[in-house]
Amino acid sequence: MGASTQFFVPASVPRPTGHGKPGGAFTRWLMEHRVQPVGPESAEAGAHEHPWWKVMCLTGVDYFSTLSYLPAIAALAAGALSPLATLLIVILTVCGMLPMYRRVAQASPHGQGSVAMLEKLLPFWRGKLFVLILLGFVATSWIITITLSSADATVHLLENPRAPQFLEGQQLPVTIGMLLVLGGVFLLGFTEAVAVAIPVVALFLALNAVVIGVGIYDVVATPGVTADWTAALTASSGGPGGLILPALLAFPLLVLGLSGFETGVSMMPLVASLGATPAERMASRVKNTRRLLTSAAAIMSVYLLGSSLVTTLLIPAAEFQEGGAANGRALAYLAHERFGEGFGTIYDISSILILWFAGASAMAGLINIVPRYLPSYGMAPEWSRAIRPVVLVYTGVSIVITIAFKADVNAQAGAYATGVLAMMVSAAAAVAISCWRAAGKGSPTEPSPTGGPPYPSPARQNGDVPAGRHPGEARDRQRSPHSPARRRLPAVAYSFLTLVLLYALVENILEKPDGLMISLLFIGGIIAISLVSRVTRTTELRADHIVFDDEARRFIRDTLEYDGRINLIAHKPTSTGTWAYADKEATQRRINPVPGLADVIFLEIEINDPSGFSDTLHVRGEEAGGHRILRAQSPAAPNALAAILFALRDATGVMPQAYFEWSEGNPLTHLMRYLLLGQGDTPPVVREIIRQHEPNPLRRPGVHVG
Repeated sequence: MGASTQFFVPASVPRPTGHGKPGGAFTRWLMEHRVQPVGPESAEAGAHEHPWWKVMCLTGVDYFSTLSYLPAIAALAAGALSPLATLLIVILTVCGMLPMYRRVAQASPHGQGSVAMLEKLLPFWRGKLFVLILLGFVATSWIITITLSSADATVHLLENPRAPQFLEGQQLPVTIGMLLVLGGVFLLGFTEAVAVAIPVVALFLALNAVVIGVGIYDVVATPGVTADWTAALTASSGGPGGLILPALLAFPLLVLGLSGFETGVSMMPLVASLGATPAERMASRVKNTRRLLTSAAAIMSVYLLGSSLVTTLLIPAAEFQEGGAANGRALAYLAHERFGEGFGTIYDISSILILWFAGASAMAGLINIVPRYLPSYGMAPEWSRAIRPVVLVYTGVSIVITIAFKADVNAQAGAYATGVLAMMVSAAAAVAISCWRAAGKGSPTEPSPTGGPPYPSPARQNGDVPAGRHPGEARDRQRSPHSPARRRLPAVAYSFLTLVLLYALVENILEKPDGLMISLLFIGGIIAISLVSRVTRTTELRADHIVFDDEARRFIRDTLEYDGRINLIAHKPTSTGTWAYADKEATQRRINPVPGLADVIFLEIEINDPSGFSDTLHVRGEEAGGHRILRAQSPAAPNALAAILFALRDATGVMPQAYFEWSEGNPLTHLMRYLLLGQGDTPPVVREIIRQHEPNPLRRPGVHVG
C-alpha cells in the first residue's frame, strides 16, 4: 500500500488544449491573428510602450480630427452664437472633463476606463448587464466615428477643385470605398499605428495653425468684421439671456470635440513608464497619461476657440447650409479661399488622411473591446477573439450605417454625439460615486494608482498625534484639508457634471433620436449575442490555469504515495464541520465504488461570482478534524471540478476518480440554477464537460454517482 515513487506535482497547470478541427486554408488564414481574451493586463504585457506625447498623437487622430467638421456643425447649430457655444465646450473640457478623466486614469491604470469602474460598483449579473448596455453606446460611438470620419474625408476629397470629374455626386460610393480600404488594411495587418499617427497629426495641426492664425489676423485687420458679428449677436439675442440659452441648446451637438478622453484612457497600456517596482511603474504610467490628457485638452481647447471664431466671422452663413461650400468643411473652405488651391489641396489631403486614420483608431478600439470584456463573461463566441472575422463584421456594419445615413456628415452627428455623451455620463457617474464613497469613509477622494482604495490622509493613517503637538492641533489638522465639507466638494462637483452631461445627452436624443435608435440596436444585438454565447459555452472548462498551493500539492503527493490513486469526494462547502466530512465519507464509501481502505481527499468549490466566466483557478489545501480538503473559488462548480480533474491527470499521469451523489429536485430548476448561479445537479454536467473536452474515453477522469 505504501508506494515508494516520488511524485512531482507542479504548482501551475495549464488547462488542456482540447481537440479542434484544423479547417481549410481560408479558415486558418481567417483565424490566424487573435487578440488576448483575458483583459487589458494581457494586452499590456505584450504592448510596445511609447513616450506619452507619441501616444497623444495616436489619441489625437480621433480627437484632433474633429476640427475638420466640428466648426461647420457648430455654425450650423448655433449660427452667430457658435463661438459662445464652443466656449462652453472649452470650459467643460478644462473644468470638468479633464479633471474627471485624470481620475479615471488613476482608477483604471490598465486602460479599462469608466466602464470597468462602473462594473465594480454593481455586483453579479447587474454589473454585467450594465456593462453590456455601456458597450452598446461605446460601439455606437466608435462605429459612427468610422462612418462619419470616412464621410467627411469624402467631402474633403470631392469638394477639392482638383478632384476627378467622374467622382462628382458619388459621395456614397466613395465613402463605402474608403470603408472597404480601411477594413482591408486590418485584414492584412495593422501594427505601428503610433508611428503613422505622429506625422499625420503634426501636419494637420500645423496647417490648421496657419489657417486659424491668418484668420484671426484677418478678423482683427479687416474693418467691420467684428462689428458685423456683434450686431448679429445683438439682433438675434435681445439680451444676455438670449445669448446664453441658445448656446446651451446648441452645445450638446458640439460634444464631438470631447471625443478623445475615453480613447486616451483606453491607450494607457501603450504609455511608457519608469520605475524599479511594478507600483512605481504604474504610478509613472498614470502620471504620464495625465500629461497626455492635459496636453491634448489644452491643444484642442485653443484650436476649438480659434476655429470657431474665424469660421463664424469670415464665412457667410449660407455656406454652412446643405450644399454650401463650407458644409462639413469650414476650415478647408478658409484654406482654399485665403491661400489658394495649392495650399487648399494640401490641407484637404491632410484632412483626408487624419479623418481616414481616425476610423482606423476607432476600428482598433472595436477590435479590442470584445476580448477585453465579453470573453471573460462567456458572452462572446470563440471566433470573436480572431481579428479578421471581427473586422469583417464591423466593416459590414459600418457600410450598412453609411448607406442608411447616405454618407451625410451632419446626419450622423447626432448618433455620434449620443454615443460619446453616454460614455461621458458613465465616466462622470463613476467618478461621482467613487468620490461619494470616499467622502463617506472619511478619506481623501484621490484614488490610488493601482485602482484600489484611495490614499489615506497622512494625518489620519493611524490616528496618532505627532510628537510635541497638542491633541487639539492634531484635530485641527485632521479637519483641514480633509474635513467632511472638503471631502464632499469633489463629489458634489462631479455629480453636477453628471447632470450637465445627462442634460446634453437627453437634449441630443430629443433633437436627433436616430442616435438612440442606433445605440439600442447595438445594445440589443450585444445582449442577444451574449446570452446565446453564454448558453452555448456553458460546458467549457472556464479556467486558463489551475494553480495549486503548497498544502494542496502535499495532499496530492501523500495520497499518491499511499496507494497510487487520487480519490476525490465532491462536497458542498455549506457543511464543513468534522461530523459533516465523516458522514459524507461514510456515505460515499457505501453508495460508490470507493475502495474500502483507499485514501480520500475532499474537493470543494465555493461560488464567488456566478456572473463571471473564466479566470485562473487557485486550489488551496486545508485540514478540518483530520480530513484533507482541496478548496477553490469559481463562478461555476461543475466547470471548476472538471478543470481540476484534468489538471490532476495532466500533472501526475494518474487518472483521478471523483465521487458524487445525485441531487434532489426538478432537472429544469437545476439547469436554471446552473446557468444563473453556477451550481445545480453537478455530476451530469461534470461528466458532459469531460466528455466534450476529451474524445478518448480511456483518458477521461472517472465520475461516479451514487
